[in-house]
Amino acid sequence: MRYFISMALALCVAFTADARIIPSYTYQELFDEADLVLVVKAISSRVATENDEVVPIERIDGGSRTNGVRQDNIRVQSDIVEFCEAIITQFEVLAIVKGEVATDEPFHLCHYRYLPNRRIGRGPLFVNFDSGDGAHSGENPKRRHRPTYILFLKRDDQQRWTFLTEQYNASLSVRKMVSVP
Repeated sequence: MRYFISMALALCVAFTADARIIPSYTYQELFDEADLVLVVKAISSRVATENDEVVPIERIDGGSRTNGVRQDNIRVQSDIVEFCEAIITQFEVLAIVKGEVATDEPFHLCHYRYLPNRRIGRGPLFVNFDSGDGAHSGENPKRRHRPTYILFLKRDDQQRWTFLTEQYNASLSVRKMVSVP
């Protein structure tokens, strides 16, 4: 009996969780901190080429929130590039909630996705946009519904649009709108 109890305790101690602290944001916090808030539908997505302007993946270390106010963060170039690829998604802008952007042409945004069969423990929270093109499902793209998204964006140091929560936590800057029947 002692053997079983000691084995059970050893198993409990031997396995640890692999996680990281992820901040949560209210809509108001996202809105207040964003330079641009858009309501969009994804038109298409493609792998970025050498001609595309790609926003690098950076993670933010050392940052914290005190009473809802962001403290200084240290930007660290991410070492996960070998696990992912840059994607350029083209959007139809349905509404501009905050900021200014041209609506007479499609809006393009760089983001990342994991390479097939590659994942990282405590890794980035990449975002995926369903453009309704049927590429993944084999469906007729004309019959497929394209979801609507709210994007909370900011300008980076090079004046490119990027996610408010950076590329490393991109999904925290995107909300998928759901229609209720």
